[in-house]
This record gives sequence, C-alpha cells and structure tokens, in this order.
Amino acid sequence: MTTPQMVAPPVAAAAPPIVAAASPPPVALDPVLALTPDQHDFLAGMPKIALAVNDPAGAPHITTSIYRWDGTTLHLPAQQFTLRASNVERDPRVSLLVEDAASEASVAVTGVAAVLYGDQVEAEMLLLLAKYLAEDDVVRRWEEMRASADRMIIQVRPTRFVWRSA
Repeated sequence: MTTPQMVAPPVAAAAPPIVAAASPPPVALDPVLALTPDQHDFLAGMPKIALAVNDPAGAPHITTSIYRWDGTTLHLPAQQFTLRASNVERDPRVSLLVEDAASEASVAVTGVAAVLYGDQVEAEMLLLLAKYLAEDDVVRRWEEMRASADRMIIQVRPTRFVWRSA
C-alpha cells in the first residue's frame, strides 16, 4: 500500500516591489533672485552692517562695518590679522544684519563668506570707499589703507534673507 505523498501547494512568486523613480534633489533657488527693487535699494543704501562669525568655540563673534552691496554679494573691508578675518577663514558660515533705525526695517542675512587678498582687493576697496567718500578722497584713503599692507575684502554670498518691515 502506498501512502499518498504530501505535496506542498505551489508558491506564487511575489510581484517585485514598486519602487518610485528617484526624484532629483530640489534645486535650491538663489535667494537674491527673489529680492524686490526696494529690497536691493535697502541693501545698497544702508551705511553699516553687523557681521557675525563663529569663533573657534562656536560662539558668535559680532562686529560692525561699512559695506557694499553689488546686487548679488556683500563686500566688507577687513584686515588680515584680525579676529573676524581668521574666524571667516576657519569657518565661512556667517550671518549679517542690516538695520534702519529710523524706519525699524531690517534684514537678517545668512551666507557663505570668502576672503580676497592681494591684487583683487584694490578694485573692490575703491568701489566700497566710493559709497562713503567724495570722489577726490577715495584714492587718497585707499593709499593710506594700502600702506598698512594687510588689507583684504570679505565677500558674502547670501543663502537666505529674513526681512522685517516697519
């Protein structure tokens, strides 16, 4: 007598999982492109800016400065052998604040800084000084500054703007 053999039921092959096509990472839009003409004017017209850099322990180090807005980048004068210059070179992540005390309008800017040295500094420094000085005084002041031989420019490319209107 033969015993019936137990046969396991056939196993249906599982359908392969549906995998969504990988979408490319979102493209970060340049925040400068979203600025209005009034916001550009505000950035170009204010006399001072506060620059916050990270010190070696990670704490903010804040200084004020004259500056120039060229429509895409903020330019600040600096000296090589200062704390803010060495902090920028070590960690280029910075924050800035431009404020109009009269209207109480302001903009906080987050950005990435780069440092210009040597021959690149003169042209930028002349443009920066032209914002603050009479034409006859620009070259004279640059010559005085150049005599110190340690001039540099900190350029900040904004990555975010946070506006506060009056």
